[in-house]
Amino acid sequence: MLSDEARKELPGIENVETVEDLEKRLGAQLSSLRGKLKATVRRSTKTIQFGGPGGGPFDDEDEVGVVDGVPLIDGISKLVFYWNGVDGQKGPWLNAITVEYRLRNKATTGAKEPGNVRAHGAFIKGERQEAVLGTDEKIVAMMMDIGKAADVICVTGLTFVTVRGGDLATMKKYGRFGCEMPAFPMGVPNKRVAIFSPNIWAFHGQTGWLINKLGFHCEDPTIVSEAN
Repeated sequence: MLSDEARKELPGIENVETVEDLEKRLGAQLSSLRGKLKATVRRSTKTIQFGGPGGGPFDDEDEVGVVDGVPLIDGISKLVFYWNGVDGQKGPWLNAITVEYRLRNKATTGAKEPGNVRAHGAFIKGERQEAVLGTDEKIVAMMMDIGKAADVICVTGLTFVTVRGGDLATMKKYGRFGCEMPAFPMGVPNKRVAIFSPNIWAFHGQTGWLINKLGFHCEDPTIVSEAN
């Protein structure tokens, strides 16, 4: 799943053998965040990107803007996922994502056009599904399915988990958006990578006619990968 180079860059990365093992880790990982969820100081980390080659680069945090070293993005308020559907069914991979961000000061953000809404990928005819988050809702886990579309390694699906007000009792799971695990065309199985963090607030990556790679701006991440 991850290259030797990526593992050297993140020596603390953990491995599990199957998707089922990875999902079993969800509760334990989120419980370990309990003491960090209400922290007022945000220590920013830009993760490596997960997926394959190709596409053009983007970084939502940089593109929306940073003032005096502080990102204007304060969190994610809405995610819209697009995939190549066939006869009303989910297609085998994600084609595009639109992200609507909460900004720190709506009146004087200085954000670059088109402001707090960023769109990535190819917006072709197909299926569409959105997730709207509350103002106090933070993403604390992001799980990516990595697979192959027409011989291109890419992000084929996303699942994420949120909490409200730093309270684990409010934990909510969204998705999966995109392909259905473990089925995949051309006989190529998906793998999964999960990012756990007290706060995942912005995307970066590479996109073209699909989602080639994704990474995240977040705080103190723990990364768990399904073993090859």
